[in-house]
Amino acid sequence: MSESTVPQPWKDPIAESPKKSNFELSVELTKALAWPLLAVVALASFWSPLQRTADLVPALVGRSDTITIAGLSLKIGQNLHSQASPEVRETLAHLSKAGVERILEMGESSYWNKDAGSRGQEVNAELIKLGLVVEIAQSELDARNQREGRSYGYAVKRSALGEQTQAFLRSVVAEFVQELPKDPKP
Repeated sequence: MSESTVPQPWKDPIAESPKKSNFELSVELTKALAWPLLAVVALASFWSPLQRTADLVPALVGRSDTITIAGLSLKIGQNLHSQASPEVRETLAHLSKAGVERILEMGESSYWNKDAGSRGQEVNAELIKLGLVVEIAQSELDARNQREGRSYGYAVKRSALGEQTQAFLRSVVAEFVQELPKDPKP
């Protein structure tokens, strides 16, 4: 058998390494701590500018000219974007397509006869949850029924947020229509 094929016994590199002096250990420890220490010093020295930058992020996002409505991101003009309050923008981001259609078609209030009251609750559940409409009290409905000879069993009216949201959505639709390409007259 040749010497190259004879297996050599395993040697422990740590056991065979020479002992290091305290100076050498200190140098290695300093090298190991240098980068983390430098990072901490840099972070501490730039903390104030970083914090000011982080405080500006919401304002920068607020100036964005994109808004999300029913899960769809739309690019709108800066003038129109500034018309929507943060509450309206947040509400629109959570509003479904059916909710958009419902708030756009809705008048100041909507009434359902007693036999259709559950349908009224069903179609308005999302708008109530988002605070766009509020239910009209049964006592108010009873007084109106008596006064007008009606049989309303359920009703909702737009809230202030509902008014703002509806007005903004109408503005978005109007801007969209204005941007449609004009067909030349034949």
